[in-house]
Amino acid sequence: MIPCLRGGHLGGPMRRLPLLLALLLAGSAQGAEVVRQERLVLENENLRLVFDRTSGELRQVENLVTGQRLLPDGPGASRLPKVTLQGRGGARLLAFEFQVLEDSDERRELRLLWTHDGAVQTEVRAVLERGSEMAFLWPRVINSSRAAVTGFTYPNFPRLQILGAEPADDVLVHAFTRGMKIRNPRRSLDLSHNPIGVARYPQAYNGMTHQLVDYYSEGDDGTPAGGFFFATFDPHVTEKSVSVRVEGGELAMTWAYNAWDRHPGSGMELDFPFVIGANVTGDWYRAADHYREWALSTEFCSAGPNVERRGTERAAWLFEDIGAATFGLSTSVDQSPWLEAYAEVVGAPLFHVMGYDWQKPKGRGEPRGDTPHELEFRFDSENVRTLERLGHPWAVFLADLKTSFLPLEMAYEVGRTTVEVVPRMTPEACPKAELWRHLHAERAAQVMEYSGATSFYSDASAPNRELVCENTEHGHPRGRGRWMLEGFREMYANTRAELQATCGSYVPLGVELMHEGLLSSFDYYQVRNGGGFMGVLEGGFYRGLQLNGLAETVPVFNYIYHDYMPLALDGCGKLSERIGDVYYWMAARVLLQGSVFELNHEFSPPERFPGMSRVGQLHYRDQRHFEWIEEGHPVNDPYDPAKGAFFREVARARTELAGELLAYGRMLPPLDVESAPLALDFTYYNNLDWGGKSNTLQFANQSGKITVQTVLHAAWGFEERLGLFFVNLAEEPRRVEVPLDLERYAPYGFGRSGTVTARRRSTDGERERSLQVGERVVLELPPRRVVLLEL
Repeated sequence: MIPCLRGGHLGGPMRRLPLLLALLLAGSAQGAEVVRQERLVLENENLRLVFDRTSGELRQVENLVTGQRLLPDGPGASRLPKVTLQGRGGARLLAFEFQVLEDSDERRELRLLWTHDGAVQTEVRAVLERGSEMAFLWPRVINSSRAAVTGFTYPNFPRLQILGAEPADDVLVHAFTRGMKIRNPRRSLDLSHNPIGVARYPQAYNGMTHQLVDYYSEGDDGTPAGGFFFATFDPHVTEKSVSVRVEGGELAMTWAYNAWDRHPGSGMELDFPFVIGANVTGDWYRAADHYREWALSTEFCSAGPNVERRGTERAAWLFEDIGAATFGLSTSVDQSPWLEAYAEVVGAPLFHVMGYDWQKPKGRGEPRGDTPHELEFRFDSENVRTLERLGHPWAVFLADLKTSFLPLEMAYEVGRTTVEVVPRMTPEACPKAELWRHLHAERAAQVMEYSGATSFYSDASAPNRELVCENTEHGHPRGRGRWMLEGFREMYANTRAELQATCGSYVPLGVELMHEGLLSSFDYYQVRNGGGFMGVLEGGFYRGLQLNGLAETVPVFNYIYHDYMPLALDGCGKLSERIGDVYYWMAARVLLQGSVFELNHEFSPPERFPGMSRVGQLHYRDQRHFEWIEEGHPVNDPYDPAKGAFFREVARARTELAGELLAYGRMLPPLDVESAPLALDFTYYNNLDWGGKSNTLQFANQSGKITVQTVLHAAWGFEERLGLFFVNLAEEPRRVEVPLDLERYAPYGFGRSGTVTARRRSTDGERERSLQVGERVVLELPPRRVVLLEL
């Protein structure tokens, strides 16, 4: 119980209420009414939220369309707001009051106010509008003390109800990396190391790239499909930690926010709502639609759709001409035979993000020339000459926030730009520091001018850095998030301007990973989870669950942002025999998600093409460590011509077949296409050996089979074009029935009725026919080819 807790009405007489709310607030001496008088209720056609009148506790959330309840009945269904103060821990709750701000047929709003000790209050304005599938809870912390508020937690659900007939029917779709779908979360997340036990936002590596979590049942055994979704509509990129965990066999969820300004007397004017929505479809697409509608109005998408950015605002060739990419081949060691082999396989330009082995390693000699941060450039190599001869665009690779390139005499000065108050010898710099902004832009311009590269790529950069700095000499407050993200945006804008002035043309910027707060700062990014469990790093966190069919990566981030976001290089592929037939699933998924399929050479060597006897591999253990692996070694794996043919197919489909649909279009919900299961063999070895030590975190060298759908399908729209993509992963032709249920695309501007003209297109050609909307169309799909039905 909260000591001295009181309930009441704030600020003047109660306004006239509609019958339902009036009854719930009026009270009665008779049994049922005694219970009802303790509740404050917001209700419309879709949602019902019940708050306790005496404590403000959120007692229940109901999906009125499906009849599902989120919370258990009774006290303790949720926890009250928590405030943490600098050096004092949590502030104790003392009292609660409420106020009905509006109660009309169109809108209902409550003001909930809690008083804590230490002259601190927390407020939540709860709003529900007629017809909406979303309730908005607007929280803030009001601080009248001299202490600094460091954090705020709300809501906190210690136990979420089972939504389906049994726990195995429930699904959680989390914003982890770019989207992770977890089945039976009560079982699947009961792990000693659960990556979303505490997931930080914004964090693209081991955290949340956006702010949406969906929890629903897909429907079975007579139970309804649907549930709830949760989000923060936060345009400020406030740092937050979202915990979805299992406690005592129950699924729990907590949202907590870190203060961006921790000066004495600071509160937290969050200025954004927490959203509780009704999932009425039993999938994640509609919740993502709601999120996208909000996100397009934010700074995230302020640069506009990619198709509208031309000339000095964007590199059109990235989106229109690039169908495939490589990542991590050496710059200094001659690997030109592979560059030539890939060019022959694809028959079109590839984009190459070259390796990191050109940078001067720490402590080896002194910088040359007059500029104190000049590097030991080593671009006079056969690789660079081959790229120039082939006409393939390429990027230099730099860990751009590392400062180990500086001479010792600059250590103290640059140390003052770091995120630590006490500088270290190889610090990471704060983007708000003027000295560092100058060095960052000047170094990038120097690298581009010297190398002749097409693009500049930053590894281990802003999308996967902690947004924290305690050094107030940089002109910012102590705290986390907000202003530091703004600092990164400003830093990259400054560097981009310097590059354009130096090179005389637009220089595309690339980066490792991506989250929504940095969409407008880069042109492309490298990511790994489109390859699912076969991807390194992000793909490996839930590899065991994926192999057991309990989890899969899903393209929520692409679905929300594809037509506004940088180009994604994805998949971590190999054209090798050993990788197995899962390769076709990896490459097809990446293509159908709107990304460019990438061959990755960071963690294992490339394929051995005919005429080669050895392969080479770079290691992150040392910036100059390159190892030649002789024939006979398990990872010296021969090239597979069949996989090479599909690599060419995917590259051509991206540029020639799909064109603007995948380059500039919007991902849409797929049709309900039935497909038989298919078992594919795999060997995971993409992070096998770092100097003889197997990487057990990534289940190195694991082999087996995984069951997938034989036919992969995706829907895309651009302007007036609606494209339905299909890939048959089997070795023989397959027939699939496609229900032309085009009414589902009416909300997206692509709805059709009556007779439509359809073009069946593939890399072999196209043919046209008339189809009737609503009929079931039978498609004959050739093996391992991309087929587009364009309406």
